[in-house]
Amino acid sequence: MSSASDAASIAHLQSELTALREEIAAARALAQRAEDRGSVENLFNRYMYLHNAFQDEQIIPLWVREGTEGIRARYTNAGQYTTWESVTRYHRGRPTPEGKLILHSTTTPVIEVAGDGRTAKGVWLM
Repeated sequence: MSSASDAASIAHLQSELTALREEIAAARALAQRAEDRGSVENLFNRYMYLHNAFQDEQIIPLWVREGTEGIRARYTNAGQYTTWESVTRYHRGRPTPEGKLILHSTTTPVIEVAGDGRTAKGVWLM
């Protein structure tokens, strides 16, 4: 074998190795986004379980950090809330009526995880 063909073989292998590394990185990123999406869905369903069980004080730590911009929550006839304080105020001191049962089941989640994995947005029908 000549050194030219050896160099060509090495260059070809390096090219394949680079392509495989890129494929692995893309697969890892896709798997992470899928895991993140599942985590968001679990978080929201935990929220709904706690709400159904009248355990709203346990919901507050699930919310975004105080001061987070761009949050929004809507509670049927109670209106739309756009600040951490207004959202958490809704959950503070919520009555826990004896024997009352509510069941808000969630369906059709649309959850979008940002490409950088730092934020996500979701909407559910209930």
